Amino acid sequence: MKSKTHTQPPASGNGRHGGSNGRQNGGNGSNGNHGGPAASMAGNGSKPKTGPLPPTAAALPPKEIPLTETAPTGHYDSGALYGQITYADGDPVLPVNDGGIVKMGLNRKNNEQLTGYVQAFLGDMTGNPNFTTPQPPLADVQAGLTAFNAKLTEVSNLESSLRTSITQRNTLRTELERLMDAAAYYVQQTSNGNKAVILSSGLGVRNPRTNVHVLETPGNLRLTLTSNPGQARIQWNRVTHAMTYELQCSLDVTPRVWETIQASSRTSALKTLAVGHVYAFRVCAVGSPGRSEWSLELIRDLEWKRFEDVCQQFYEKKGIRSDTTNLGPDGGIDIRLYQDDSGRPTSIVQCKAWGERYVGVKPIRELLGVMTHEKIGKAFFLTSGHFADAAKVVARSNRITLIDGEMQI
Repeated sequence: MKSKTHTQPPASGNGRHGGSNGRQNGGNGSNGNHGGPAASMAGNGSKPKTGPLPPTAAALPPKEIPLTETAPTGHYDSGALYGQITYADGDPVLPVNDGGIVKMGLNRKNNEQLTGYVQAFLGDMTGNPNFTTPQPPLADVQAGLTAFNAKLTEVSNLESSLRTSITQRNTLRTELERLMDAAAYYVQQTSNGNKAVILSSGLGVRNPRTNVHVLETPGNLRLTLTSNPGQARIQWNRVTHAMTYELQCSLDVTPRVWETIQASSRTSALKTLAVGHVYAFRVCAVGSPGRSEWSLELIRDLEWKRFEDVCQQFYEKKGIRSDTTNLGPDGGIDIRLYQDDSGRPTSIVQCKAWGERYVGVKPIRELLGVMTHEKIGKAFFLTSGHFADAAKVVARSNRITLIDGEMQI
């Protein structure tokens, strides 16, 4: 497209540039004046009465100014052309506006995303011909990014130290609560439930509860190993009307040698044990009606081989001859049972020490596949946990007997 131009009109005055009757090199100079009536160019060949006047802005030819689709900002000259608008050579034409609007979403970026976003911006803007004079200067943005990164590093170090302190605080609080729970148990036992005596210790007294003749036995006793070697968290369900709980531990020996490791109102305990030993746990509830029965001993978190041995003893006590396999926990058969004199196993047993987890349909179907391969029509599935309802349905229709942890006890 050719650029349009327009002409800036000259300043007003009495002198005309090339009057209609005046001639550039002759003619009637009285009517054709350049710069005023007194100064004729060459009229009739006569000499001017006065010297030539200095050129003025009015005497200069008009300046042509290019027009663009969007007019750029005007610049003023040095003074010789004062009042006339000119444009610097090379002034860029603005891109066509197609409705684009800058989007950043800084408030939705976390610190790491923000620093990466700004760093990418600096890389794209450096040497970009579309933005030759960035505002603010890229050096200022880079300085801001550097300062922010330095403060991020400082804060990260402080947060790491704070997390360590919080962990230590929580550990100390747990220990303090354990000590107070033990003190409360001592006060409860020593006071024999006398309110005045309890209050004299500085501890409170609970409101009277509905009379209960027998406390329920705590259920769902379970153990979870922590990230610390030898440390385990033991938990159980709360019992209505129980005031405290007594948790005992024994090495897995016969007879048991029970030791009280916690007596408190809490339904969990954190215990550090010697690595390499197998332990048994039990818990009972204590309240105004007295003590509940001891819970089932905790055997659900035994490692695989130990659980297999327990399962074999389960069948030996029933007078059924058995032997264990050496296929490992994923071999499909853990125990073979012999209930006649044929020398061939009459059924197979799968053992899963899965803690409190539920056994689903998949392991039952896998055992069914082993039965087909071994040409054995009956199987047992023993777990330390529980069975899902869907697993029970599949087992019932395929001569698979399910035995969970409580049935073993």
